[in-house]
Amino acid sequence: MSYTLQIAIAQSIRFIAVLNFVAFVLVSIYLGGDASNGKVIDGHFFLGSHGHYTEVNAAIFRYSELHASTVLWALLLVFISYGWSIHVDALKRRSQLSRSNVA
Repeated sequence: MSYTLQIAIAQSIRFIAVLNFVAFVLVSIYLGGDASNGKVIDGHFFLGSHGHYTEVNAAIFRYSELHASTVLWALLLVFISYGWSIHVDALKRRSQLSRSNVA
């Protein structure tokens, strides 16, 4: 796989992660909070935001839980993709140096 393609894949991962985060924030604002800050009391589901709770149905609460977890996993992928980009860039430079030393 070419260096350029590897860098493009890493950048795409970061772009998608940013879009996912923005979507999470916008949906959380629209719904009045998120499940990671919410709570369940006696079968009632509440999304939380800055100490304010909004009651929602179970499906919305589960969606919010799932979306929050995807944001965390995407953050992990962002760190991995940055590390991979640095690694690929170093390999590319090393390859270019070895070619220039041979010539």
